[in-house]
Amino acid sequence: MSNNSAGVSTGLPDASSDAVGGGIASNGTLTLIDSSVVGNHSSATAPNGRFGEGGGIEANGPATTMRGGELSGNVAELHSALPREVDQLAVGAAIQVTNADATTTFDGVRIDGNKLFASNTVGDATAFAAGPHVFGTLVMHDSRVTNNRIVASIPAGSPGDAIATSGGIEIDDNGTVTASQFEGNSVEVTSPNRVVSGGAGIALAPLDGEAATISDTIVRNNTLVAHAGTTATVQGAGVNTVGVLTLDRVTVERNAIVATGTDGVAQCGGIWNATAFYDDAPPAPELTLRDTIQASDGIAVQGAGLFTDSPVTLAGTRIADNEPDSASGARAPPTRTRPQHRRARGGSGTARSSR
Repeated sequence: MSNNSAGVSTGLPDASSDAVGGGIASNGTLTLIDSSVVGNHSSATAPNGRFGEGGGIEANGPATTMRGGELSGNVAELHSALPREVDQLAVGAAIQVTNADATTTFDGVRIDGNKLFASNTVGDATAFAAGPHVFGTLVMHDSRVTNNRIVASIPAGSPGDAIATSGGIEIDDNGTVTASQFEGNSVEVTSPNRVVSGGAGIALAPLDGEAATISDTIVRNNTLVAHAGTTATVQGAGVNTVGVLTLDRVTVERNAIVATGTDGVAQCGGIWNATAFYDDAPPAPELTLRDTIQASDGIAVQGAGLFTDSPVTLAGTRIADNEPDSASGARAPPTRTRPQHRRARGGSGTARSSR
């Protein structure tokens, strides 16, 4: 399944608001064995564009399974001209799973080189997950999530903020990840105003206090790049979690933050574990590290290896060779309303509800 398009990327005139499922749009059970979903494209643009999602796959059904094969080189993008009061989002360049009662399984899958773009000339540019964006239960084993990229930008003279997280994967409910790699993923945000960014490798953002366990996995060489005209809030290049997360025999290394702005915070090249900045956030997170190594992460203003304002349990954990910047007198991050993911519970239809 390759080189298919939805929305304006078809090259035809398009007045639609949503571009969904460039390669596959599934409302039922979807099973792919040794299959390739490659080079597909979903794109929405001004004046009506509001959602560009699921560049490779948009899955709304009760179960999605990939065993072997790859999900690579897909693109989702939104180039809008709408104020921030209007819901709008670029999400899930590789795959967007909307059903919070679904189970999504990746076993031996290569998820590489997917790209997510967002821009806005009037309001905010918001983008989540260049790789998989998953509601419901995630099961991932022996998979590689590599070289996926988000770019969210506001042009000079425009009033909006650039907000982007989850370069590799975003887990929004329960998840189990084993024997996998998250490497070389990146998030870039640029605005003449404020920017917010986090989780270049992995982001855990449950809405209702769900939990994830990641074991025997590598999180390496993921990068956050943020350029703000005013405030930059940049948190957790390797892992960004606002939920209940256990890392068991996980290596987190050589992740980096590069941030510029007149003020703000750059917190943690490695693992950021704290209460979310947005309104109606989930309860305070809990982080457990067992036999986990953090080493040689990028320079960050606060906590190069681990930043936390919530409970952490360490067992057999090594945190070493990180380099905090000496300029640690940064202001607290701003409180904002998190843009709404579109999430559905129950059934296999296309109806979705905001949370």
